[in-house]
Amino acid sequence: MLRPFNRAGQALPLQRKTIVVTKSLQKTLAREFHPTYDVTRSYEWNYRHGPHFKGPYPPVRKEAPRISFLGFRLRSRLGVAAGPLLNSQWIRVYAKLGFDILSYKTVRTRWRPSNPKPNCVLVDTRGQLTDDRLGENLHVMTQPPAGIRDISITNSFGVPSRNPSIWQEDVERAKRYLDKGQVLVVSTMGSSEYYPDAPSFIQDFARSAALAREAGADIVELDLSCPNSNAAEGMVYLDPELSGAISKAAKAELGDVPLFIKLGNFWNRDRFESVIKTNAPHVDGIVGINTVKMTVLDENGKPAIPGRPQSGVCGAGIKQSGLQFVHWLCETRKKNRYDFVMIGVGGIMNPEDIREFLDTGVDAVEVATAAMWDPYLAYRYYLTRHGKM
Repeated sequence: MLRPFNRAGQALPLQRKTIVVTKSLQKTLAREFHPTYDVTRSYEWNYRHGPHFKGPYPPVRKEAPRISFLGFRLRSRLGVAAGPLLNSQWIRVYAKLGFDILSYKTVRTRWRPSNPKPNCVLVDTRGQLTDDRLGENLHVMTQPPAGIRDISITNSFGVPSRNPSIWQEDVERAKRYLDKGQVLVVSTMGSSEYYPDAPSFIQDFARSAALAREAGADIVELDLSCPNSNAAEGMVYLDPELSGAISKAAKAELGDVPLFIKLGNFWNRDRFESVIKTNAPHVDGIVGINTVKMTVLDENGKPAIPGRPQSGVCGAGIKQSGLQFVHWLCETRKKNRYDFVMIGVGGIMNPEDIREFLDTGVDAVEVATAAMWDPYLAYRYYLTRHGKM
């Protein structure tokens, strides 16, 4: 039985509860795949009509919010990373499904359309995408995945966004769907295509954070690492000075509202240390990793995402990269006595992966690809923690 832990790594007392899983739900849980995002349709269609979830919903969890997290009280340390939850309707469904840290998909200070479909394609990673494989060509999956651990995808949305007048109202709506023991993270980013010089780019990041705060975000997250936006936006996390300046400017707009930054994959430890050093004074949490940028080809040797020679890969194939990041982060926080919280992301597909990441010392974990294919993951994790799976 997996036990809940506090931030110091001390086991909390187990709560003995009677948990009854109905036959209908048992039958549903026997299937690993319940995709909520229709990859055959456009981002816009999924935004308007998703998520594709017919139930049944798990029963309400009989546990109090007992986990301390930046002044909040959570029921679990499991959340959904920025990406799958496109709007308040997606937040509503995943909150009812038992995910407790819910990240609203990245928004901007102005409207931006999505890249055209296809936006998500299954990829055969042929194992783990370790640092020595980053220059390889990958290919699309030609056979259906056998299980959740076989799912890796490449995606390219381009970080679309509604205008602030729309997404701010929707964030307010999303907040009302949360239950006790849940928090809403709003992911934001600057737009270098409209603000190409460093001062205006930094200010746009800060403005996006301020807009999220005004909308009622419990936590604001800066996306410094999306590989599917343009090069300037997606590589910010590798620049210690620029990323630190952005974090400082954003935190000045947020006051007491916690600030997270989301970082990408690092293959150089010295660069990693420099980035953490310049950002640590300004942030309350560090999230990582984002998707890993790779060349993905179709069966004809052409880009799997038309017009995108490279795109972000996520899912099971990046687990080792995610673990390397959190190990480095835990070591760096301990060595320098930083006080930010750590949120592990990348390749977490099942309850065992959740436990493996938490055992590194991170304060919470988030899932993205797994949440899209198995919305019952939070409930599986809940049952595992209470010895029912």
